[in-house]
Amino acid sequence: MADLTALGNLQSSEPLDLPLYAASKAMKPFPKAGRYTARVPEAFPAESFGESQAGFLTVDVSPTIVGGDHDGYKINYTKVSAKSWKNKAGVNESQLGRYLKACKLEETLDGSPQAQADAAERTANTLVDIDVDWVARYRPVNFELRGMTRFPSDGNGGYSRIVKLDGLNGRPTVIDPITLEPIEIRAFLEVTRFSEAS
Repeated sequence: MADLTALGNLQSSEPLDLPLYAASKAMKPFPKAGRYTARVPEAFPAESFGESQAGFLTVDVSPTIVGGDHDGYKINYTKVSAKSWKNKAGVNESQLGRYLKACKLEETLDGSPQAQADAAERTANTLVDIDVDWVARYRPVNFELRGMTRFPSDGNGGYSRIVKLDGLNGRPTVIDPITLEPIEIRAFLEVTRFSEAS
């Protein structure tokens, strides 16, 4: 029997009925950079809305790829901001506005966060096309690698989403103090563009 005496008084949990657990599913392959059809969230609960450092509304619109080999792959932490700028034609745009347009909303919105949040809620469960690319970051040394084609070769004509911080090819050298090996970081997906589903 395992000796837990050194841990003191641990709390008992609810019983675990392991036969009721769902079987593990195979991991979905990591998508390559490109264009995919995706579904935006089915609902926008209160935690979907936030505030940027500049004080503007942000909305978590994390899409899920539909169809193909990557069906069901969710791209987490995809937030769009209501902070606006003037485009070359002098029209006010924002990330949120571009997202809403991709979801086929055709209306004029005032600048109030409430009106923009309400519009985002109306996009629930909409299909859109998304352009995605790979990004890897290691914040302690402000390192960022963007673009799948800039990642190391996987040896099979593709790209590896694992990046060693080994000082090669412009990468910094960062050594793990325990293993004394270069730290490895992984690519994640970033949505670079939303557009109307084709």
